[in-house]
Amino acid sequence: MKKKFTFIVLILAISLLTFAQKGYKNPAAAYCEFMGYRYSIQIDKTGNEIGTCTLPNGEQVNAWDFYKGKVAKEYSYAAKKGYSIETVVEKIDGFTIEKTVCTSNSKNGAQEKLSLEELMAKYGDNMQLETRGPGKEIYEIAKDNPNFKITKATPTSFDWRSYNGHSYIGAVRDQGNCGSCYTFGANACAEGTYNFATGSYDSNTADFSEAYIAWCLGSMPAYSSHFSGCNGADYTYSELQALVDIGVIPESYFPYTDTDPQSCPSSTTSAPKTKFNAWYRVPCSDVEAIKTAIMTYGVVDAAVYVSSAWQNYSGGIYSDASTSCPGSPCDYTTTNHAIALVGWGYDATYGDYWILRNSWGPSWGEGGYMRTAVTSARVACSVCYMVYQNTPPAAPTATTVAASGVTNNTATLNATVNPNNASTTVTFEYGLTTSYGSTVNGTPNILTGASATGVTAALTGLTASTTYNYRVKAVNSYGTTYGSNMTFTTLADPISLTLPVTENFTTSTLPSQWTTQNEGSGITERWSLSNTTNAGGSAYELKCSYQNISPGTTRIVTAPVNTIGVSQVTFSFRHMLDAYGTGATLRLQTSTDKINWTNTSWSVATTSTNIAATTVSVPVTTNLNSNNTYFALVVDGNLYQIDYWYIDNISITSGGSTIPTVTTNTVTSIAANSATCGGNVTSDGGAAVTERGICYATTATPTTANSKVTSGTGTGTFTANMSGLTASTLYYVRAYAINANGTAYGAQQSFTTLPSGGTVVTIGTGTSTQGYPLSCYYGYERSSSLYTASELGTTGIINKVEWYPTITLSYNVPVKIYIKTTTASTISSSTWATAISGATLVYDGTMAGTTANAWKAFSLSTTFNYTGGSNNLMVLVETNYGGTGAGSSSGPACRYSTATNRHMYIRADNSAPTGTAIVSSRRPNIRITIGGVASPKTENLDQFENSSEMISAYPNPTTGVITIKSEGTIKSIDVYSITGAKILSRPNITDQASKDIDLSKFNNGIYIIIVNDGTKNHTLKVTKQ
Repeated sequence: MKKKFTFIVLILAISLLTFAQKGYKNPAAAYCEFMGYRYSIQIDKTGNEIGTCTLPNGEQVNAWDFYKGKVAKEYSYAAKKGYSIETVVEKIDGFTIEKTVCTSNSKNGAQEKLSLEELMAKYGDNMQLETRGPGKEIYEIAKDNPNFKITKATPTSFDWRSYNGHSYIGAVRDQGNCGSCYTFGANACAEGTYNFATGSYDSNTADFSEAYIAWCLGSMPAYSSHFSGCNGADYTYSELQALVDIGVIPESYFPYTDTDPQSCPSSTTSAPKTKFNAWYRVPCSDVEAIKTAIMTYGVVDAAVYVSSAWQNYSGGIYSDASTSCPGSPCDYTTTNHAIALVGWGYDATYGDYWILRNSWGPSWGEGGYMRTAVTSARVACSVCYMVYQNTPPAAPTATTVAASGVTNNTATLNATVNPNNASTTVTFEYGLTTSYGSTVNGTPNILTGASATGVTAALTGLTASTTYNYRVKAVNSYGTTYGSNMTFTTLADPISLTLPVTENFTTSTLPSQWTTQNEGSGITERWSLSNTTNAGGSAYELKCSYQNISPGTTRIVTAPVNTIGVSQVTFSFRHMLDAYGTGATLRLQTSTDKINWTNTSWSVATTSTNIAATTVSVPVTTNLNSNNTYFALVVDGNLYQIDYWYIDNISITSGGSTIPTVTTNTVTSIAANSATCGGNVTSDGGAAVTERGICYATTATPTTANSKVTSGTGTGTFTANMSGLTASTLYYVRAYAINANGTAYGAQQSFTTLPSGGTVVTIGTGTSTQGYPLSCYYGYERSSSLYTASELGTTGIINKVEWYPTITLSYNVPVKIYIKTTTASTISSSTWATAISGATLVYDGTMAGTTANAWKAFSLSTTFNYTGGSNNLMVLVETNYGGTGAGSSSGPACRYSTATNRHMYIRADNSAPTGTAIVSSRRPNIRITIGGVASPKTENLDQFENSSEMISAYPNPTTGVITIKSEGTIKSIDVYSITGAKILSRPNITDQASKDIDLSKFNNGIYIIIVNDGTKNHTLKVTKQ
């Protein structure tokens, strides 16, 4: 259904009123200057205007951070009145606010908590954020726009910051301590309208002068009773009428500052002026009309009512109860702040929302923007748009362009279309003749403005070796235009290989019909043929190389294979992974069109441990019984986390089965007499897995003939506990899986049991509770606590830490625990990255819930050698539930005790927090198990000297990475501290003559390195400094 704006004629006389609609200041700027400090605006690299506050000591700080009590607390209003100040984050429905809380403790122990505004009011102070100017009679005639037609075909989302890959609005601005928001709302509307109408985007967007509107146009008799300077503006939107009557000039002729009053420079008289054709109101609360205005003309001017929650908004989709427009007329509903709307979006929970552009700098909200429900804060009551066009609307212009990406069954149609200032729908017609017969929507499907835009359409399911006709069709309310007819011919079907298929890569080029696919922003070709034998075959072999792309996907795709009549094949290959870290996944996928891919049962998540050369056999049942089945070996996720992946000796055979494929997990929960390990059966080899588990021994390469622990059947992950172990002993462990074809083993892991005995130290006796350090109320929570050497009272190897929750919770959450030492006796506020710098990651696993009133224990996968002396202990905990978290704000209600400035926390939803943490005195109670000094089964390490000239290490001393070099081969490397604790292990090294070991995360000191060459151990003493 189409509607027209109702013709509005208002002749309203309001006497003795003041400017009341739009005059709200930037609160951060107002606060800075209220305190007597200097507020200034700086430009960042992207052109955004950032407000800074210069303190009495000359330091410049972010003004919003100062206003919210995050920085320079000693210079705050609260400090001057004897209060402490902190930032409190609150989640309200679908959005988050950050507000300042001022706290005072009286002599009788009572505590007073006030917001900053409440504290100022208590002492009779007011920042006067809303401005008022002298008002006269108001007369307005708002004309009807005869060319405006509301459409219900608006897309789900639209954003002028990213329209067809370009931004049609400039950087975020800052109005400072001045009630000039009306000039920024008007200018954003003018700039967005002009940019779209003229095809100006990215670095070419217009930058008009807000100062010219405030102090030049605002001083003219025709407008001065409606808006001027820092005094705000009334309901008439006379500032928009001034842009129609007089126009606006570039920013460079009259740059904005928030000083008031200012004189209009004489140079503005001769400055070039941009005049607009007209401005119009949108009917109150008509969401579809507002969307149509944004999409048809550009950014729109609007007004809101700023509440405390609106002012303190920091993210999410804002909503409040101010959703109606009770004014008479409704356009005159009370508001106090001008803003602009640059687009909209949709959320499955909260519905439609506007993308609102503010003028308080990028440190407010979401980079200077807000997502707000479409009628909240009265945002839909008083919306206006402007018209700038050199030519009247007309029928579209459309040109058919040559097709691209033509294969045997796909093609991409192309065209350029100019909508000529009217909303235009674009489709393509195609078929075997010029009668066509089929239609497909163009992308984008709807165009507005007056710029020629490229349009595409992807066709699939085409017939090979066939000629198709096609043309573009563009329709708007002024006419229909067809592009000229063009043709393309699909390629012939590929020649499929016949089972069985074998490929051993004997040359430096890909075999016929093998292809690669690389997906991800900035990705380049990742696959090559390498004259090496790392996968265990003979030269050549496939090689996939890392690139700093995340997320990304890269595939090596086989030639098509004829699998007609086949229900299962076995895909076998040899491979070796030179790994870097976690974050990527190796996969085998299948497809019949090289577009839609299906995962098979085989996948491996990368870790920092290499995968030694091995053969993998995967039963495949997907995308078979086809003339063209494609198989792809894939890396997806963070492509930086592999170094190199080598693949050779690929075979594809019909039916059959092999031994299973199994991986071994890292050993955890290491104690004096027990430890936990497990594995993952990623493929059953085409036959049922009847037994799986782990086997272990004190000699390398254990089998099921040694000690073993069974753990179920079938594929999937499993764990198993080893008990009855000998203290201070080196063990080797492998996962295994058995089917009818035999026994398969995962890669070998090694670990050293802890020494017998140990001391349990409990610090803290308080019974008050809080969520930290195990809460998941936010998606990403961080907690750091400091415990002094005197509180610990002993030294040794820390192998377990525990906290005391008082609530039973069942959720599983990834947890990381770090430990480091410090000579500081209190914690200073910092970012989390700074806090964990130099710390040892001692636990990286999952917390499977809590039990009320019982210690929650974490056995460390990496023990920590605590030496005491002047070194205090810091324990740092991350919970990474993800998203917006779970549970209540109290979380598991862990007990804490008061310890002045010895606890710090920071948290955020949806992504890890990057700001500065908050220091508190609520330090969690902790129980720490400290064992004796662990040592290998050889003589005392502190007596070791270099035992062989065949092994060398350089540089020595080192500041981080050290290279171990052997005249023979290196099979494994273990690193021990001088106290005898194993701190690093690199087993299963594949016949390398040199290997890099990174000691950068460990403390400075002397370390012992034991290198095994397959026959015996060699020892080296190295120094980390």
